[in-house]
Amino acid sequence: FPSHDTNEEVVKIMGNISFVKHRCIFRLLYVEGMRIGEVLGILKSDCNKKDSSVIIRSTKNRKDYKKQLDKTTVECLSEYCDYIRRNKLRLNKYLFEGPGGKRYTEGSVRKFIEAAIKKSGLDKRGSCHIFRRSNGTWKAENGWKDIYIAASLNNSPRTVQKYYAVVRPEYLNSLQKPVI
Repeated sequence: FPSHDTNEEVVKIMGNISFVKHRCIFRLLYVEGMRIGEVLGILKSDCNKKDSSVIIRSTKNRKDYKKQLDKTTVECLSEYCDYIRRNKLRLNKYLFEGPGGKRYTEGSVRKFIEAAIKKSGLDKRGSCHIFRRSNGTWKAENGWKDIYIAASLNNSPRTVQKYYAVVRPEYLNSLQKPVI
């Protein structure tokens, strides 16, 4: 089975991320199931608080799309925007920027995720994509149809079946089997 994190492990990891910008990035990776490039490519002008959405540009499939965000993700992004205003910071172009107003890097995201995993006491390695896979797995185990999982991850149903809808062995063992 491909590697993924349980919801309990993700909650532990999230509890060890204190900086609001990092919490927002993590929520977009796990709760929204976005790719790291999609998250870091969000322009500040792509966010729409009124309809709780964000425009995702330059995706892996090379098509832009509008993503509806979970209420708690919108709240986290609002907290992040408040942090920026309170500290009189200025974003140049991207929603998540590093020093000098440049786009935040994947390496920086990996570092804070690895630190949060270590702090949480979990004995595993982490990557940004694991949280996308965990999102798809959670949806599959909670009854989402492949076509809806695919739409939420901006993927084809076949890709979802092949890579993301990983089902844990303990879940398989709990399913009823036909009786003859």
